[in-house]
Amino acid sequence: MCNAFSAIVTKDGKVYWKAGMDSHDKLMEEFNLSRLDNTCSPDDMTLAKVEITPPSDVKYPYLHPELKWILKIDERREPFWWDSTHAFAANEACDKWKEQIYSGINLKEALNPIDPRKIRVHEVTEADIAALKKWASVRASVCDSVRASVCDSVRASVCDSVRDSVGASVGDSVRDSVRASVWDSVRALVWASVGASVRASVRASVRASVGASVGASVRASVCDSVGDSVGASVWDSVGDSVWDSVRASVWDSVRASVRASVLASVGASVCDSVWAYQGSLFTKITDWKYIKHESGIYPYQPSVDLWKRGFVPSFDGKIWRLHQGKDMKVVYEIKKEDL
Repeated sequence: MCNAFSAIVTKDGKVYWKAGMDSHDKLMEEFNLSRLDNTCSPDDMTLAKVEITPPSDVKYPYLHPELKWILKIDERREPFWWDSTHAFAANEACDKWKEQIYSGINLKEALNPIDPRKIRVHEVTEADIAALKKWASVRASVCDSVRASVCDSVRASVCDSVRDSVGASVGDSVRDSVRASVWDSVRALVWASVGASVRASVRASVRASVGASVGASVRASVCDSVGDSVGASVWDSVGDSVWDSVRASVWDSVRASVRASVLASVGASVCDSVWAYQGSLFTKITDWKYIKHESGIYPYQPSVDLWKRGFVPSFDGKIWRLHQGKDMKVVYEIKKEDL
């Protein structure tokens, strides 16, 4: 696998490179260099594949363009004609690449991502609710996913290595911890809602099927004048007994699938906020893939605005929530249809 900065250096000192393109094979194709003889024989080689990469002993190496990067000739053997002038030309091209790439990245924030859990707690405003509404609408309109939109847009602008370093920095700082905190805060609310819904549904079904036969037996043995009241009393006795045993069986069966479904939904919505924040660090991308938006306007800005105010949205499939504070407690919730 090729790493950035990747380039092709010819015998006469010309350097071929392109921002967002790490693959030497793609560079060969892009600049029609296959016409040049690229034999592995050092005596006959007319070009050399080159990589210039940051030192590997630092955290998030591609977030440190200021360090001295290391040149490597990615060939079996170094061409006989390679000398300091070729190395100088390659390093000079790398400097131009750095200027182009890093001028479009908020490096300071990429190295020190904003953690919404550390932002001072404050009231939810109408502006925050409006941002949540916009975010819900934007998220629903993405053709693929927020993650795919951000990843593929960034890949087309910068190299995978730089993108991955930014992603690792944001991920290590906030992604997993924020997602875990949000899930912990929403879990009890979700279980209460899901539990009530499942219990009501099961009880109604049990009453409809069991109650009919119980009621028929009761009516056969008592007069019509007391049948309804006796039937109700018998149902309360028999129904509760049936319900208790059925409830345990059904709930045990359904709980795991419901948990997985809700967790997936909540987790996906939180991850989308993380991806939206991550994408905002690439400041010169004007067109984002898989979503219709005005050129030059970041389509996921509503989520970023909430993030920077200390709010992380979550969605369980029915209810949107805003979480805030160290433990990401729920501070606002609204049904999907009311948003």
